[in-house]
Amino acid sequence: YIWNDDNSITITKFSGTEEHLIIPVEIAGHPVTQIGEGAFKDNLMLRSVELPNTVKVIGTEAFAGCTALEEINIPDGVTSIGDGAFYECSSLTNIEIPKGVTVIEDGLFYGCSSLTSINIPESVTSIGYAAFYGCSSLKSIAIPNSVKTIEDNTFDCCRSLSSLTISTTVKRIDGCAFCSTSLRSIKVNTHSITEFAESNLLSLLLDKA
Repeated sequence: YIWNDDNSITITKFSGTEEHLIIPVEIAGHPVTQIGEGAFKDNLMLRSVELPNTVKVIGTEAFAGCTALEEINIPDGVTSIGDGAFYECSSLTNIEIPKGVTVIEDGLFYGCSSLTSINIPESVTSIGYAAFYGCSSLKSIAIPNSVKTIEDNTFDCCRSLSSLTISTTVKRIDGCAFCSTSLRSIKVNTHSITEFAESNLLSLLLDKA
């Protein structure tokens, strides 16, 4: 771990063999506030992780490649989750994104093939590139009213996805956002959406509201 400028702690690397890990609230009397970039990357042993409520930031690829990880809590105080933080966590079945998060970053849940449910809070305004790519067990998802942008390949290869609700506040849907899904129709308000990539029409029938 390292000390931050505010005397808090960032977890930088874990090399243990525990299957069930509880990260402490404090180390040497100082709060653990960040999970650093790649801190648990490619750990094949972890099955569950409990993060303390002091954590505010989960870094880029923090848990990427933790293919045995089935369960992790994200504390309510977390405001930032980096790109690919749960990339290829193929055993993860569900996760709650806290209300302080405003952006679902690129590739955040890429390849989470066991993910069956996820709640996107009203605080989120943008869903990044390939954020849910290959989440092949995800059957339905609701895009909250706060979201303005859905980027390229966001739900690409979500082969079980058959139900999707898009709010009238979405302004842009990029290319192949819904390619290779089970969607057959989707109702959107075309008066609100100013950019809708033609490639999205390859995998669904667009019913104009």
